[in-house]
Amino acid sequence: MRLVVAALLASLLGGCVSSYPEASAGFRTAFESGDFAAAAELAEERAEDLADPSALVWLLEAGAARRAEGRAEAAALAFERAEALLAELDRRPEVSLSGESLSAFSNPLALDYRGRNAERILAATALALTHLEAGSVERARVALNRALFRIEDARRIAARRAEIAREEGEAASGGDPSFRQRLASPELAEAARAATDGFGVLPARAASANPAAAWLHGLFLLHTAEDGSDLERARKSLQLVAGTVPGVAGVASDLALAESGRGRPDPGPGRTLVYVLHENGVAPRRGQETATLPLLLLEQDTPMVAIALPTLRPAPAAGESLDLSWGDGRRAATERLASVDAMMLAEFREEWPSAVTRALASATVKALVGHAANRAARESARRNSDNTGAQLLYLATLVTTNLYAGVAQADTRGWTSLPKEYLGQRLEAPRGARISLGGACLGSPAAIDLPQAKAVLVTVRTLGPGVPPVIRTAILQP
Repeated sequence: MRLVVAALLASLLGGCVSSYPEASAGFRTAFESGDFAAAAELAEERAEDLADPSALVWLLEAGAARRAEGRAEAAALAFERAEALLAELDRRPEVSLSGESLSAFSNPLALDYRGRNAERILAATALALTHLEAGSVERARVALNRALFRIEDARRIAARRAEIAREEGEAASGGDPSFRQRLASPELAEAARAATDGFGVLPARAASANPAAAWLHGLFLLHTAEDGSDLERARKSLQLVAGTVPGVAGVASDLALAESGRGRPDPGPGRTLVYVLHENGVAPRRGQETATLPLLLLEQDTPMVAIALPTLRPAPAAGESLDLSWGDGRRAATERLASVDAMMLAEFREEWPSAVTRALASATVKALVGHAANRAARESARRNSDNTGAQLLYLATLVTTNLYAGVAQADTRGWTSLPKEYLGQRLEAPRGARISLGGACLGSPAAIDLPQAKAVLVTVRTLGPGVPPVIRTAILQP
């Protein structure tokens, strides 16, 4: 009896949940209200401990908040630290739990967060944008090349994670003949349907096809080309965009320029090529729901063990595209380059089998331990029917094992300050022209005066009508 209770308590203590969900909610509230300094300070405080399994998330959040605040140096430092941590995590083998480890596994927040493919690609992209906005062209080149590498590497990572899910499924079902039966339960089928409520119809878009990152890479190399190899790489990136989102943001024009091999584009005397990158809204919210499965333990006092399963919910739209006007009545609107919702949804569905396997294997052993504790306590109380202590032990064991449902935990970590979508536009304007910005995503109109240059990148971060837009410019070609 003592061994059973000790095992139960050890399992309970091992399942203590992290404070990540609460801290993340605080960060998101500050960021989405436009208090970027407060959001950054919260994230930086959490990121101080690089041994924290969630350190990567906090570094990414800190970088995004500092960039929105306009502190490019602090943003670049946070993103560079995130890149260093990613490199360290990549040197460690991906965790694949054995059957025994799966049974003891209770808190996914205890595992190092390695970043999803979309996040890894966009981390390098955000670092490149930060360097561009600070005027560090060569550093931006390094970061954009890294983003392109991660686009190419995303399929390998996805395949490895699918293999881990398969290995863990086999490990769990091998030690428990009824495991596959529980995987096919109506409760889990309903949980899978409910996990992604609210997205509606989205294009099936894997992280390996990230047209926003490829678009930025292509136009950057096109306007900073040092030789034919740069133009060839620009052509490949722009081809990826054209094949993924055809007809968007003047991609065909830039692709034709890259294919011509004539070197850097020249819009002509007194003219500027303007690229607008519109980062709109915020990424989907991660949470959890619990489901209770019949674990085929039908004796009296069988504990009900909750299985915590991840959920993904879209954030409300922050308004549609950005309206642009300039010159003598010229007008255009930003067009969608990439839906972060779609990329996150695709990866969430890829992760689902592994999340369910781990949760179900852990729940099974919890139920067995709790069932054994209840049975032993009940038998002790029966033999000592006049012993108040035995009766209290029985009641305490029942309460403890049934309360165990409250400590189940899903992995709710993710880069929450990513935009909901990336939109883009390409236009030609007179040198030094004023570009007026409007649209529901702004609330009130805004404007920007273009610097004197042949090619300019304008980045606009919008969070909704209640938050002023963050507008930055970077010179691509003087």
